[in-house]
Amino acid sequence: MSKDTPEVGDVWQSVESGVIFILTAKDKYFDNMWHSMANDGRTRIIEVYKHFFETSRYLGKSKANIDDLFKTENEE
Repeated sequence: MSKDTPEVGDVWQSVESGVIFILTAKDKYFDNMWHSMANDGRTRIIEVYKHFFETSRYLGKSKANIDDLFKTENEE
């Protein structure tokens, strides 16, 4: 279940700041670290552990496919 086990494409909201962010990639060196992009245009590295689930609210899966974000019209 994505709410309990974060996955690429999950959308979360910080309870404190209200910033909404999407998990874009799991760090390849650290198991509990994730790369994300927020609705304020900033990228962040998120550490997912017990405190994360207490300070963030799961909103669901993104409608967009992360793999398609950088594709152009010229690609097939």
